[in-house]
Amino acid sequence: MKIVKTKFASLIVLALIVSVTAVTAVASACDDKEANQKANFEARYEQAQTAIANGDYDAWASTVAEGKGEHAGPMREVLNADNFYLLGELAEARANYDRDAAAAILGELGLEFPGPRGSQEGKGGHQYGRQ
Repeated sequence: MKIVKTKFASLIVLALIVSVTAVTAVASACDDKEANQKANFEARYEQAQTAIANGDYDAWASTVAEGKGEHAGPMREVLNADNFYLLGELAEARANYDRDAAAAILGELGLEFPGPRGSQEGKGGHQYGRQ
């Protein structure tokens, strides 16, 4: 009877070790996936910012072609090679904290992004184009 209890206890300990190892592996894989997604987003963001600064519509368009952010779709629909310069002007307005200029540019593009904390007040308050 004592041998059976010892074997059973050993099996329980082994099962706990396997479970903890599996949970740790899954958590690590999730952390790696999130870190990779964040790194990919940051790299695309930097590429897009560089394209905006250089006035390079083609580079910007290829960078944001598969963007999944809430504003990616509207930006792709509105911006083209002819009006892309406005995105550079928007970035400059945002860098200078000129909300009125930013709002005017967004209005010219037909885009309206909520201001801080989702308010509609101060259109152009979205961080897009922030340097």
